[in-house]
Amino acid sequence: MHHSNYIAWRTQTAQAVSTTLPDPHLTPSYWEPPDMACTLFPKMTRHPTHKSVPLADIISSDGYGATDFEAALSRFIVQFQNPKLTHRQVESASCDVHLPFYSLPVFHKIKFWNEAAHGNTTLDSIHAYPAQIKGDEITRPSRFDTALVFLQQGSANAATPKANQPSISGMCIGQVRVIFSIPENQIKTLFPSGHAPPHHLAYIEWFSRFSAHPDPNLKMYKVSRSFSNVGQLASIIPVSLIQHSVHLFPKWGQNSDIICSWTSDNVLEECQVFYLNSFKDRHTYYNVY
Repeated sequence: MHHSNYIAWRTQTAQAVSTTLPDPHLTPSYWEPPDMACTLFPKMTRHPTHKSVPLADIISSDGYGATDFEAALSRFIVQFQNPKLTHRQVESASCDVHLPFYSLPVFHKIKFWNEAAHGNTTLDSIHAYPAQIKGDEITRPSRFDTALVFLQQGSANAATPKANQPSISGMCIGQVRVIFSIPENQIKTLFPSGHAPPHHLAYIEWFSRFSAHPDPNLKMYKVSRSFSNVGQLASIIPVSLIQHSVHLFPKWGQNSDIICSWTSDNVLEECQVFYLNSFKDRHTYYNVY
């Protein structure tokens, strides 16, 4: 029925154009389908959600849960100023970095826009905040969303797939724990070279790389938590590398006792293996396959 109505509408439109065009050789302009790739761009609020969050709350498991935050920030500071250093050299140099602050401005949300195509409409968003407790009652549960992230600056062109190459090549999934900024009065101290870092940064806990092809039955990519010798693999990246939010399905096992303990609040921490939901929405379906 929808198809028949569309054909009738297009036929009437073509007839109306042909009768109004003074020159029969002129070609009428036809409707073009929207750009389903529709690259999204992060949009941050002018002011942080909290101007000063203690590092102890950022690191605490009862707070933001960014347990490796200080070490990750030290590595970021070294690598940002010396991008050609090897991983071992970055680790060694980061031990000498001293963080001259005890609190940071923190944001709880990233919005995604495409002003050229959709104006100021929020097309996607990512939240990262701890539980809000009043007395003995949790008035707002914690939320730390997962996102699709470019692995390096300048790889945004990876959103356009090449022949025989998945569109998510060069990307990885990460759970956003903290969105923050380095205080302006400490930029020169931490970055004496004068090359300031991006204003908005995020602490990400990583999942594994994508396989060459999705699961043949589910048509979804399988990912798992990535760990290092000291725990969950994590790093700090510019917010500009985050493309959009993603939805993960937990992989159900045979241990019913463990599965029964999963809730919407803890499943991302308790479960280790997930499937990337490529059917989350039309944008995800088009860009993740």
